[in-house]
Amino acid sequence: MQAFGHFTCKKKLVYRTETYLYINSKAETLSLEMFETLLADKNSIAGTIMLFHPGNSAPKICETTTSLLEQNFDFTIPFSELHLDKSLLAFDGILKAYEGKLIEIKTLFNYNESNLQRKNALVKFDTDLQGSKVNYDADNYNFSKKIVFKGDFIFFAWGEKFDKVTFPHIYAYASGIYKAATQQCPHIAFIHNPNLTIEESIAALHFGHPVASNELKNKLPKALKKAFKTNPPQCVSW
Repeated sequence: MQAFGHFTCKKKLVYRTETYLYINSKAETLSLEMFETLLADKNSIAGTIMLFHPGNSAPKICETTTSLLEQNFDFTIPFSELHLDKSLLAFDGILKAYEGKLIEIKTLFNYNESNLQRKNALVKFDTDLQGSKVNYDADNYNFSKKIVFKGDFIFFAWGEKFDKVTFPHIYAYASGIYKAATQQCPHIAFIHNPNLTIEESIAALHFGHPVASNELKNKLPKALKKAFKTNPPQCVSW
């Protein structure tokens, strides 16, 4: 499995605005040129996986421990092959049904920084979405009016770190994205808390993130694998 992404930089903040996984055979390596040719074919995209944020994503030509700004990365490059971070590696080996295809990775927030699920980061996102302040460029957001999903399925995996009461504007933003997904694609799937029904998970916008710790560390990977045993993927509890 390989990953390719596009980065932008606005006001010294880095965003990963486009990302694709390529599901290759063991003996196959896709060059950047081959990827861009494949991307031009709309039929090459099997579906979409929607995560919370890019984490601290980096092109393979760069180090993962230093910001792209400090490494003088050229943001005019259309696409770069990426290091596979934990969120992407969680899908390695379970997407064999899509060999030879691309899977688009979309994120709720595009800001290319680690640990954005902490409360102070969520407060800034919520304030932005309320319209009372601008902490991030528009490249950070995938508003429902402009979002376009590609392929035959959408798999939501953005976690459950925000709620309607504490972060109402994030909830409204995410709800709009989910509604747009249902209007564009008939196959929606996710992994969910066994204490919630599928309908309750949708109402809360709680969709299991592929990476977890503590008691969920082993449960989530197993549930993720089970979800992708079918094509398109299905909703399962962890």
